[in-house]
Amino acid sequence: MKKKEDGCKRDGVIEEEYAALEERIAVALDGGTLSDAAFQTLALDVHGFQRRHNRPYDRYCQQEERQMRRVIGGKFPQSAIGF
Repeated sequence: MKKKEDGCKRDGVIEEEYAALEERIAVALDGGTLSDAAFQTLALDVHGFQRRHNRPYDRYCQQEERQMRRVIGGKFPQSAIGF
C-alpha cells in the first residue's frame, strides 16, 4: 500500500469505497430531497470516510473533540455530544 506525504492511502479497496460513496451522493443529489434520517446517515458516512482516509482531517477532528471535552468539563457523556 502506497502512502502519500499527507498520510492519505490509495489502493483498490479505498477507491472502491470512494466510488460507492460517490454514487450514493450522486443518487441523493439526483433524487432532489432526502429525509433528515437519510441525510444524516449519508453525512456521517462521508465524515467517517474522510476521517479514515485523510490523516490531517482526522487529527483536526481529534483536536476539536479534545477542546469540546475541555469546554464542557466532562459533565456530559460522550454519546450526548455525538462523538
